[in-house]
Amino acid sequence: MLFLLHGMWLSSCSETSVYIVRHAEKDTINATNPPLTPAGMQRAQDLAAVLNNDHITKIYSTNFVRTLATVQPTADQQGVSVTLYNTIPELEKTISFGNKKNILIAGHSNTILEIAEMLGTDPVRQQIEDTDFDNLLIVKKTRFLFWDKSVLKETTYGSPTLPE
Repeated sequence: MLFLLHGMWLSSCSETSVYIVRHAEKDTINATNPPLTPAGMQRAQDLAAVLNNDHITKIYSTNFVRTLATVQPTADQQGVSVTLYNTIPELEKTISFGNKKNILIAGHSNTILEIAEMLGTDPVRQQIEDTDFDNLLIVKKTRFLFWDKSVLKETTYGSPTLPE
């Protein structure tokens, strides 16, 4: 009986890794919906390289040229389509967690910390500066039979963002 309960507990456990990034460096000439700069295109390639072995199963992005261009190299490399979202509440309703799922979410300087909070974490940073593009927030969300646990790792990827 104990063996059966242990098996049920293990089968009800799942872990999802969620990688959250701000879009890469954007062109400042086209203020409405700017594309990435050459540095931003390189950062998008760097992101794909960092996530190469993580088997991304789902990618979410806002519908802006800069966020889509940031995740496209990863989408192409992993063979995953990009799902668009408009708001964090919409993303929260859309996102699904499951065992061994790895999810990439692209957002903006004013949303990535809020997304990490929505996933049950408390980021150390309180804001992302307009010139800061190298943040990579990794949320490990583990679900057990009756509760779940979220752990945040705040790191960077690609070339360091230089302060202005």
